[in-house]
Amino acid sequence: MNLIFNKIFIWFRMKKRALMQLIILLLMSAYFFFNGCSQQTDLFDLQRTICSSSSVQDTLKIVRQLEQYYLSLTVPDSISTQVTTAFNQQLQNFTLPEMPAIPAKLLPADIFPLEKKLQEIIQAATLAKVRQDTLPINQVIAYARRLAISIDSAKSIKYWQKWLDNSQKFGLNSSQNWLQAQIAANYCYEYHNSTGSYQMAEFFGARALQLLAKSNDPRLELDVWQRIQIILYKFKGLYGLSFALAQHKIAQSRTIGYLLREVGLIYNFANALGHVGQDQIVISKLSALLEQVKKYPTVPDMVSYKKLICFCLGSAYWQTGNYIQALQICNEIEKESLQPSEKIELTICECLNYHELGEYEKVEQLYKEALQLAYANRDYSNLIVIYLNLSDYYNQFSLYKKSLIYCDSALAIFTQNNKQNLANKCLILQNKTNILSRLNRKDEVHQINQEIEKLLEDTNTPLLKAENFRLVARTNFELKNYEAALINFTKALAIYNELYLTRPGVETQINLIKTLIQLSRLDEAQRILNEVNLKAKKMQDEFIQIDVNGLKAEIAFKKNKLHDAIYHSNLVLSQVRNRFNSIQTQDNFAAFRQRVYHYLKRAAVYEIYAQHPDSAFCKLDFAKNSYAALKLNSSRLIHSKFNQQSKILTINSLQNHLKKDQLLINFLISDNELHVFTLTTENLRLFSKSISIDHFQDIIDDYLQVILKTNEIFRSDDKQERLEHFQLARSHGNKLYQLLFSWPELEKLLDNAQLTYVIPDEMLYHVPLATLPLMRDEPSPFLINKTGIINLACSAGINDGKNDKDSTKDTYKIRFSVDLNFKKAAELVRSIKSIFPNAEELSSHGLTDNKIDILQQLNAGDDIYIFCGHGTANTENPDLSTLSLAARDTTTSKRHIVQFTLNNCKKIDWSSAKLVILLGCETAGKDEIQGTGLEGFQQVISSRGAQNVIATLWKIEENQGISQIESFLKAWTETQDIATAFHKMQLISIQKLEKHKLFQKPHPFFWGAFTLAQATNHIEL
Repeated sequence: MNLIFNKIFIWFRMKKRALMQLIILLLMSAYFFFNGCSQQTDLFDLQRTICSSSSVQDTLKIVRQLEQYYLSLTVPDSISTQVTTAFNQQLQNFTLPEMPAIPAKLLPADIFPLEKKLQEIIQAATLAKVRQDTLPINQVIAYARRLAISIDSAKSIKYWQKWLDNSQKFGLNSSQNWLQAQIAANYCYEYHNSTGSYQMAEFFGARALQLLAKSNDPRLELDVWQRIQIILYKFKGLYGLSFALAQHKIAQSRTIGYLLREVGLIYNFANALGHVGQDQIVISKLSALLEQVKKYPTVPDMVSYKKLICFCLGSAYWQTGNYIQALQICNEIEKESLQPSEKIELTICECLNYHELGEYEKVEQLYKEALQLAYANRDYSNLIVIYLNLSDYYNQFSLYKKSLIYCDSALAIFTQNNKQNLANKCLILQNKTNILSRLNRKDEVHQINQEIEKLLEDTNTPLLKAENFRLVARTNFELKNYEAALINFTKALAIYNELYLTRPGVETQINLIKTLIQLSRLDEAQRILNEVNLKAKKMQDEFIQIDVNGLKAEIAFKKNKLHDAIYHSNLVLSQVRNRFNSIQTQDNFAAFRQRVYHYLKRAAVYEIYAQHPDSAFCKLDFAKNSYAALKLNSSRLIHSKFNQQSKILTINSLQNHLKKDQLLINFLISDNELHVFTLTTENLRLFSKSISIDHFQDIIDDYLQVILKTNEIFRSDDKQERLEHFQLARSHGNKLYQLLFSWPELEKLLDNAQLTYVIPDEMLYHVPLATLPLMRDEPSPFLINKTGIINLACSAGINDGKNDKDSTKDTYKIRFSVDLNFKKAAELVRSIKSIFPNAEELSSHGLTDNKIDILQQLNAGDDIYIFCGHGTANTENPDLSTLSLAARDTTTSKRHIVQFTLNNCKKIDWSSAKLVILLGCETAGKDEIQGTGLEGFQQVISSRGAQNVIATLWKIEENQGISQIESFLKAWTETQDIATAFHKMQLISIQKLEKHKLFQKPHPFFWGAFTLAQATNHIEL
C-alpha cells in the first residue's frame, strides 16, 4: 500500500499551517452531497446520538443502526453494473492457482503468506463452482482444508476450518454474491485510496456489504468497514460514528485473529483522534501499535502500515511540540523502502520540525530538494502542497511579497494540471487573499472573494464550506471588516459544532472572540471564552491556554478592569517563559515568539493604563528581550545554564549600565497608539499619543521612498531638482520626527544626550532615525546633530561599562577583506594596515570555489572584522543574501571573489568579535520580520554575539561608503569608543557634503545608510 489515508495532512493541524487546510479540502473535494438529504440527515442523527450516548449498549445499538444504514443505502445502477462487468471478466480469465507443499509445522514467517494463498485457493474453488468446471474441485478443497487446519493450529484459533466449511455450503447465487462482494470491496479500496473519490468508495463499500449479507465473510466485511470508518471521519467529518465503529470492529478483528485489519482499524482510529486534538492518546496508542507491528514483518502489507504509523506518530509529536522525537520518527521512516511521493512527504515532515526548531536554512534547503523530486516525478499534488507551505512559511515572517510568489506558483501548477479540483482552488485563492490583505491590496481581495463565493455555490460539502467560511472570515478580519468576519466565523463554527470537531471549533471560537472584542461585544466574547477555557484544559493545549489568558486580559482591559487584565497578562508571561525555557534548540525562536508577541506587548499596555510605567517598561523589554536573549544564548551559553540565570531586568539594573550623558528610548506601537519610554540615570519617563497606524506607515513609506530616489536625482545636472528633492526629504522626514519625538520634554532629553540607544518596534526597524530632520535654522538640522544613535534589539544591549579601552589597537586581532575593484579600495586597505599593524587579509589556497578556508578563518575568533564588497539582500530568500569577500591567493597573491551568504554567516561563531564592519549594499537586511527586526547580516552577526555591528540599510555609493568607514576608523583610534566614533563619522560626512561642490546639501542617502547595532553578553530575562 502507498501512504494510504494520510498524505501529509497529519503534520498540519495547527491553525496557521496551509497544508492542513489543503488536505482537509482534498479529502472532501469529490463529495457534493450525501446521496440525498434524507440519507445525510440519518447519519447526522446517528452522530448526534452517539455523541450523547453514555453506555456501551447504546453505542452498540447505534453501530447496528449504522450497519443497517449502509445495507439499505441506495446504490446507483452504474455501480452494480461495473461490479457485474468485472465479475464476468474474472470468470473468463480464470486460472487455477499453484498449490505449494504444506510444511509439517508452520514457522511464524510462513503463516501469513500461506493465509493469503489459502484465500486465493478458496476463491478459485468458488469460481470453478460458478463456472461449473470439471476441474478436480474436490482435490482443491481437500488441499485448502489441510492448509486451513495448519494455519488455525499455528495461530491457535479456529477460524479458517469453520469458514471453509461455511463457504462450501454456498449455492450458485451465494457464490456469485461473494465473488462480486470481493470485487466491490476492491473498488471501494481503490477509489478511497488512489483517487480520493470518497463518494464512489462509499457506494462500492455499501454494495459489497449488501452482497455479503447474502454470503457471510467476516474478514471481507471487516475490510469494507475499515474503509467506511475512514470515509466517516475524513469524508464526512462524523468522528463520533467513526470512533464507535472502529472500537466495535477492532474487537471483531481480534476475535477472529485478523491481525492486519486490527492494526489498520487501530491506526485509523488513532489518526482520527489526532484530527480532533487528542494527541497524547494518539502517541500512546500508536507507540504500542508500532511495537506490535514490528513483531510481524511477514504479514502482507504490514510494512506499509509501519510507515503509516510512523507518519501519524510523527504528526502527534509535532503537534505536541516534541520536535526532536518527531525527527527521530522521520529517521525510522527513512530506513524503509520509500516511493518518490513518500520521500517528498517525509521531506516536508522534516521541514516542519526544523522550522519549529528554528533551523530555517535546513527548511529551505529541504524544500528545494522536495520541489526537485516532485517536478521529476510530476507529482503535482505535492508540488501544490510545497508551494503553499512555503507561502505560509514566509507569510508567518511577514515576508508577504515572497509569500505571494509561492502562492501564485501553486496556483499556476493547479491551473496547468488540476483544473477540476474545487477544494485546491478554494484553498489557494484563500491563501492569496490572506497575503493580499496584509499587503493592503483590498480591491484584489474583494475580487478573489467573489470568485471563491461563486465556487462555493457548486458544493454543499459541510467541511469544505466551514474551512472556506473560516478563511474568508480571517481575510475580513485582516481588512478590519469585523461584521463580515463575525458572520463567517459564526457560520464556520456552526458546522464544526454540528460535526463535533473540537480543534477547528476551538480555533474558530478564538478568532470569534477576537472579532467580538473589536466590535466591543464583550459579554458575548466572555461567554465564548469561558467555553474555550474548559476545552483548553481538557485538551491540555498550551498554545490555546496562552490564547485564553491573553484574551481574558484584553476583555478585562476593555471593561476597564485593569487589575484583572494585569493578572491574566501575568499568567501569559509565565506561560511564555515556561514555553521558552522548554525549547531545546540551538537557533531561532521566531515562529513561537510571533504567535505570542501581541500578548506580550499588550501586557505592557495594561501597565501603562494602570499608571505603572516601571512595570510597563520591564514587560515591554521582556517582549523584545526574550527573542534576542534566546538567539544569543543559542550560540553563547549552555541551555540549562541560561534557564537558571533567566530573570526580568529591573529599572535600577539598567540605569546602572547607563552613563549620565546617555539616553535609552524604547518604542511601543499598539492599537493606534504610540508609547515612547525614555530612561536616563535619573528617571524613567513615558510619552504617549494616539496615532493612525495606516497614516504612520504612509509617512514612513514616503520618507524612505524619497531617500532611495536620491541617487537617481543626482544623475541629472538640474541643481533646482536636487534642491527640491532635498527639501522634500526634509519635509517627509520632519513629519516622522514630529510623530516620534515632538514632546518638548523628550526633545530636551535628546539635546542633553551624547548617545541615545533606540529599541525599535514594528515599522521602525528599517527607519534611519539619525537622519530625521528637525526643521530648525541650523545648517544641518538632523537628529544626529543632537545625539548619536545606536540600535538595540532590547535593553540588554546597553554597554555594560567594559568599553574599548580594555584593549589597544596593537593587541586586537583583525581580519579584513576588501574588493580592490572599488574606487578608493586600495586607500582603505592602507588605512586598515596603518591603524592596525597586525591586521590579516582574508586568504585562500588557490581554490576559488571552495569556502572551507574562508569559513575556518572567520571562525578563528578575531576581535575585528572589516568586509568591503558588493552586498545583495535577497528578498525572495534571505538566507541567500550575499556579501562578496575578496580572498588573496597565498601562492599567487591574486585576489578572487567568494560569495559569502547569510546562510554561511549563521555557521560562524561571532561571540569574540568586538566590531564587525559590513561595507556593502543592504547588509542590515531588507525585509522586516514581525517582532524580530530586519533579516540580514547585521541581525545574524549581532544575534550570535558580536558586540558592535556596522551595516547599511540601503544600496550605498561606494566612494561615500569607503570614505565614511575611513573616518570611523580614524575617529576610533582617537576616542577608543565605537559609539562616539560612529557618531563622529556621520557628523564628518555631513560636513563634507555641505562643502562639496556637487552635493552642497547633506542628503541622508549619502551619509545615513550606516547603522550601528550593539549587543553585550549579559542577556537576561
